[in-house]
Amino acid sequence: MMDDGRRKAILLALACLAILILLIIECAIMPRMGWLWIITAALDLVLLAMCVRHIIRGGRR
Repeated sequence: MMDDGRRKAILLALACLAILILLIIECAIMPRMGWLWIITAALDLVLLAMCVRHIIRGGRR
């Protein structure tokens, strides 16, 4: 059975993927704000990588 921390990491990873999809759509609508989208996407990818790392390790440090 999954522990609570791993379940939260999976849900947060799914939210990060949804945010990336929305960022791509917003960037297509308003390309003038390119740097804002790039910085936001970079931060979101870092959070997604941390979630995936937590999921793979199973919450171990």
